[in-house]
Amino acid sequence: MATSHSARRAVPQPLPPPAGVPAGLSARLDTQGAGNTLSITNSGRQRVRLSGLVWIDGNGRQTDIAPGLLGYVLAGQRMQWTIPLPQQLRASGGGLKVRFNDDPNHQTLPMDAAGG
Repeated sequence: MATSHSARRAVPQPLPPPAGVPAGLSARLDTQGAGNTLSITNSGRQRVRLSGLVWIDGNGRQTDIAPGLLGYVLAGQRMQWTIPLPQQLRASGGGLKVRFNDDPNHQTLPMDAAGG
């Protein structure tokens, strides 16, 4: 006697990227003369794409620093970029925000105590 079994198959669906700052990410902003170097370390397990780098001053005003793709930081790696951040912006207070991966919203870069 033959029995009929209806087989169900689970089709994996891609998960949306988690919103917010990826785990294991830290940043440092160093000023040397007229230049600014942004270093980002990714101790996490997945690469991180960074885009839309902005400076948000103490009054909430946004200044575009790198409006397009800034770059990638691979898992376990550190990358650095020279960014155009005028001293008068830094002096007025504020911080850097960026979009991570596919997140449409800017998130605050987690700055090391020695940086930013």
